[in-house]
Amino acid sequence: MHNKQEQVLKLNIARRGFNRTASYFAVREPFAHYFPMGKFGDYNAFVNSSGDCLKAEPRTSVTLLSQQGTGPAGGTSRNFVLKTYHYPFFPRIRTGFRIPKAEQEFNVLLHLAQLGIPAAEPAAFGVEKTLLGFVRSCFLLTVYVGKTINLASHRKNNKILHEKNSVKYCGVILRQIGEQLRRLHQIRFFLFTPDAKNILLRHSSGQSVETLFIDVPYARTLRWRPLARWAQKRDLAMFLGSFLPYSTDAERAPFYEAYLPDPLGGSERVLLRRVEKAIKVKQNKTLVSSWVHRIKRILRKRSRLRKAGLETG
Repeated sequence: MHNKQEQVLKLNIARRGFNRTASYFAVREPFAHYFPMGKFGDYNAFVNSSGDCLKAEPRTSVTLLSQQGTGPAGGTSRNFVLKTYHYPFFPRIRTGFRIPKAEQEFNVLLHLAQLGIPAAEPAAFGVEKTLLGFVRSCFLLTVYVGKTINLASHRKNNKILHEKNSVKYCGVILRQIGEQLRRLHQIRFFLFTPDAKNILLRHSSGQSVETLFIDVPYARTLRWRPLARWAQKRDLAMFLGSFLPYSTDAERAPFYEAYLPDPLGGSERVLLRRVEKAIKVKQNKTLVSSWVHRIKRILRKRSRLRKAGLETG
């Protein structure tokens, strides 16, 4: 990350319980009074916090926490989302000499805030390592954003498909995202996960809507032009490929109006052709991608059946 971001980290984060051979965590100063030292004095106090389970998978869990403030605000409570990543033995080996996933995502969210790009607000992160330096688990704590729905669910639920102004409404959303991705790509910063399911919609009391990015653990800056081109194509195909099944040409036009001309300085025609090809790959509409998708689906099905057989056997 940039030096400016590192300065912000130093100014706004209080580090506690730091031990390179075991675990460490960091809490941003504005949220420290929600996690007092007496109760949250070590890594396990965070990951073992009780709350409402939002997602439970073998390697990822998401919990909604409600915390009571103890600072000057006194008595006020706030909701947070605790996302924990777990690493079994073999996946753990790949974490060596890398920034832990939760710490990377924390830095990315803080960087997006500096750039004025709406995203989940980071509150804390923590990392637990083995004696050899591999990540055993890590967590990210963000402020819960209420009264939102992700873009994919919003479209799939047909909430606006039949509204009179649905094209205009989607145009507002797509224009926002096009402008935001353009700003990021101009400085060669790429998200890698701008899927429609990772974009929240938050409505105001009026008719306006705001988009917010979540789940961005792989975002990074790529200065080398060939890599930047590849990442640009991936970002655009990831977003449009996840949104396209539920949109029309008229709805997509505002996205390109906001994003173009090419922020990397290339030919618009070449960029559009490359993105359309990448979208077909994402949607398994090419011969190779369709067969790869079919094979993966068969393997996943066999794995589930094998696991079910072991559990019942």
